[in-house]
Amino acid sequence: MVIVVFLTFACDRKEEEEENIEKLTMTTAKKGLVKFTLYGSETAIINWGDGTPNDTAYMGSMDDWPSFSSHSHNYSGSATRTITITGGKIKSLYCGLHSGNTDGYYDNNQLISLDVSLNTTLISLSIWSNLFKSEGLNALFSTLHSKTITDYDFTHTKYITISDNPGTSSCNKSIAEEKGWVVVY
Repeated sequence: MVIVVFLTFACDRKEEEEENIEKLTMTTAKKGLVKFTLYGSETAIINWGDGTPNDTAYMGSMDDWPSFSSHSHNYSGSATRTITITGGKIKSLYCGLHSGNTDGYYDNNQLISLDVSLNTTLISLSIWSNLFKSEGLNALFSTLHSKTITDYDFTHTKYITISDNPGTSSCNKSIAEEKGWVVVY
């Protein structure tokens, strides 16, 4: 399974609005169950890329009350599909181990790439137990934002969990650390 993620955010001006709506794009060739959890606010639409009906991700109603929204989809056959998540204000994406979800581990999604370059509110990313080689992890690190995230005078620590990937021990963690991220491995 190959997953690529792109995130942007809505602005007041109409011409910027279309370009800046939050959007994640994940490409997968995995046969079987794909699972992930979003954490944030507002509503997002999930298009599974296989012609099945869209799902809706209901997260908190406003920034002050974000919530988790877990999703899974079972693919038959191993064709490449693109999952698109549009809308919402996503603060965290869990495609790996996440102790807060209700049905255990979200590992082995077979992710090999992920791009979060357009998401400036992300504070947590977990890609535990996937297929990222060191080059894929380094590319992901280069897309992380360096923005300080503060809510009500509280500054968030940004975490990325990369444990149990083929490139965990050989990647250049300093790329993420120089942007203020704590790399958990």
